[in-house]
Amino acid sequence: SLILGEGQTAPQMFDLLVHIFILQGKAQGLDLIVAGLKASRATEADGAFCAEDKLVDEYRRLFIGPAQKPAPPWGSVYTDREQVIFGESTLRLRSWMRQHGIARLADDRMPDDHIGLMLSLLATLTEERPELVEEYLSEHLLPWAPHYLGLLEVCAEHPFYKGLALLTKATLKGAQDELSLVVIEPRFYR
Repeated sequence: SLILGEGQTAPQMFDLLVHIFILQGKAQGLDLIVAGLKASRATEADGAFCAEDKLVDEYRRLFIGPAQKPAPPWGSVYTDREQVIFGESTLRLRSWMRQHGIARLADDRMPDDHIGLMLSLLATLTEERPELVEEYLSEHLLPWAPHYLGLLEVCAEHPFYKGLALLTKATLKGAQDELSLVVIEPRFYR
């Protein structure tokens, strides 16, 4: 089992990242994150506290729209020539999940290759199906996630999301190194 830092297990870290990527847009999760930021005395350049509405606005700008998303959270947007959601990489992931009897984590409207869903699946696999973790990481998550997270880091205007990108990227790199995984990087179209 992967152990990260002060006795924190990989599933715990991945669950934390999932909650930030998926639940950030929902008010019930945001108050906990804001409380954590306040406790750490996070500030903006002018010394003011990073207001909750700025986090929500940045979440919407990065992940929801209505404008073009600067860092879309779906793998197929980066790895498929057409740069679409529900692309070939999404279909490969769904097929892999079916082969291994893994239930989908969202409804049909949400592509399975959303970074938050993929981190959630990783957390589940590390606890319930550890024999599948290496294959999942090397074939489905790690080929595109570092590229995406680098883009998120560059595109994020709020330090919270820059930090989230760095933390997630470092966590995945740590898992890759710990497991000695060789990952073949695909051609990126975005």
